[in-house]
Amino acid sequence: MITNQVPGLRAQLQALKAQGQTAVDLASLENFLAAEERGGAAPGTHEFEGFKVKAPLQHAWSLSLMESGFRASEATLNWATLINGGATVALLAFLGNLAAKNAPSLVDVSVSGLSHAMLVFTVGVFLAGLGHAARYFTAFFGLKEMSAGAGLSNLAVITLSLAAIFAFAFGGYQAFASIR
Repeated sequence: MITNQVPGLRAQLQALKAQGQTAVDLASLENFLAAEERGGAAPGTHEFEGFKVKAPLQHAWSLSLMESGFRASEATLNWATLINGGATVALLAFLGNLAAKNAPSLVDVSVSGLSHAMLVFTVGVFLAGLGHAARYFTAFFGLKEMSAGAGLSNLAVITLSLAAIFAFAFGGYQAFASIR
């Protein structure tokens, strides 16, 4: 602090003012000196110090949110791939077992309906794969600081994830309706 020098600086400031000196922003200098006399920092310093503390924390928070979003989308897409792929394999095994037995079944089965359900499950796997590709583009555009591209590809990830999950639900309904 320069508190012990403030009276001398004030006297020089008054002399400069009397001579018409305007090269120094006198109001700002007077505000600074007044703050120093009170024992505090110049106006704006506390805000800047607060910013220096908060900025890294806000950045870390944003990074952790982004990372958790990537992990959640990966888990959702992996789950959609697993359930749709598993349903496709299960239907193939069921149809193969029916064909191998070549006997009248106790259950009335619509093979056409099951094949449509299997197609829907396969489309669900394809949609989940596209969702994984869109995740890549979200990261790519984010690294290139192209927020519009990152936002659009992130929207594609969400849409494809939901479509893959709905494909499983619709395929499951079709399979259920095909077995009477």
